[in-house]
Amino acid sequence: MNKKIAITAAALASALILGAAIYFALAQKDPAPTQPVGAGTVANTLESKPLIANLQSVLAAYRKIIVLFADEKTLTVNERTLANQVGQSLFHENRQRVVDLESSLGALVGNASPARFEALGSVLDYIESGAGLFDADRLAFREILRSLQLQVTADSSLPAIKLHKRMGEDLEALAEIERNYEKEIRLVFGRFETRAIDLKRERWDDYLASLKKLYNREQILKDFGVVLPYPAPKDSPAASKNKTKNEDEGEVFGHSLPA
Repeated sequence: MNKKIAITAAALASALILGAAIYFALAQKDPAPTQPVGAGTVANTLESKPLIANLQSVLAAYRKIIVLFADEKTLTVNERTLANQVGQSLFHENRQRVVDLESSLGALVGNASPARFEALGSVLDYIESGAGLFDADRLAFREILRSLQLQVTADSSLPAIKLHKRMGEDLEALAEIERNYEKEIRLVFGRFETRAIDLKRERWDDYLASLKKLYNREQILKDFGVVLPYPAPKDSPAASKNKTKNEDEGEVFGHSLPA
């Protein structure tokens, strides 16, 4: 019995020693490499999502202005005045939004990280083929694209040259859209003393119908604190007929007044 106990104790001791040896051996291994402090900062700085979100804000205001002045001939004088006031606010707010976006893109172009080209490429991807964009929508980004191309010109690296060429092709495509679209956009944006944008007439009605599904004039005005009064009820055809009849009965004909 004592011999069995001794053997068992020896086996347990050996197991403990072996386990301790394995533990200390593992503990002596080099720790897993950690991400350097600041890693990912550049990636966050060059993230394209905020830039694309700003492009979408520019587009939303552009679309709202179009909807605001759609069917302008049907508006009353008061409705047209209110639409002009809100339209001016939307336009000038969007101009500042464009200026800020151009500044952000300029900072991205000037960044020394090679990752800037991927971010700029993502921005161009959205302008060229963003989900839900119509040809006329892309004209909202025309000035931004021109500014970006000018900023990239200062970079003589091969990726920058390729981006410059790509933007040149995009601007050529926009010029083609400008040649196709004219009357409607000129009527909308000409009042803001900006260069008119030509639009393709046969597709304008479809484009406008799509925008009206996203926005309506009353809500745009309401967002700026403007509430239109209820329109005055129109006389029914029967009432108009009776009114005309009564007026006819009261008319006097002849060369002298009745006695």
